Formats: sequence, structure tokens, C-alpha cells
Amino acid sequence: MAKLEKEKGIFVSASAIRDYLSCSQKVYYRIFHPELKVENREMIIGSIVHKVIEKAWQNLDVALNLGRTLGTNQNVDPVGMQSIEHFIHTFFETFSPLVSREDKIEKFFKVKMYDDVYLVGKFDRITSETIFDWKSQA
Repeated sequence: MAKLEKEKGIFVSASAIRDYLSCSQKVYYRIFHPELKVENREMIIGSIVHKVIEKAWQNLDVALNLGRTLGTNQNVDPVGMQSIEHFIHTFFETFSPLVSREDKIEKFFKVKMYDDVYLVGKFDRITSETIFDWKSQA
């Protein structure tokens, strides 16, 4: 669930729905005991890669440098650093040629579903006509 400043309601993300379907306790702890969250290596790497693409999606060298800096700051091990670089290269080799300057990259969204229930998250890319959610594997 995403927390939004001073806004009341229920905010549901795709990951919350996925977690609920696999184990409702995951969602319970995410909402009522977020302080117990322990980020695993994959979560840290994913957060870094999303941040890099959000900030430096137009320049591979800047993206790689940012990925290395963020990885170092998060004490990512050498294999994790290789994964970060792999995902950045994958973005620039596979997805970047499809992106135009008018596109919105890593764009937050909030859609009202009911009176006080919102679907929230981030889209990887939004064009004037299409929404993309890219996936890649190490």
C-alpha cells in the first residue's frame, strides 16, 4: 500500500493485490507493521534500477554512474552490482529505442475506484496512447 501525505482513503497497489493473493498476512504486515519490513537484495536492486531509469533514462553513461553510486550507497554486493548494470543495459538496448521525449517514464498514478479506494502505483512508460509495464530478468 502506498502512503500519501494527509490523504485519507485506502490505497491499493498491484503488488499489494499480488501479495494478498499469495498470502494475506503480507498485506496485513505491510499496512499495520511497516516497521518490520526487511528489504531483500532483489528489492534493493529493483528500487535502484527504477530510480536510475526515472532520473537518467536518456543517457546510458549517466544511468550507469548513478546505478553504481546508488548500489555503493546501499552496500550492494558485486553480483548485485552486475545485476544493476545488466538491467540498465537491458533498458537502453531493448526499451530506450522505443521511448520518445514526450513519454512519461516511471510515472506515479492514482485512480479512484470507489468513494475512498484508490488504485496506485507507477507505470514504467506512458505514451499518448499506451501504458507499458516492462519486465526483465537477470
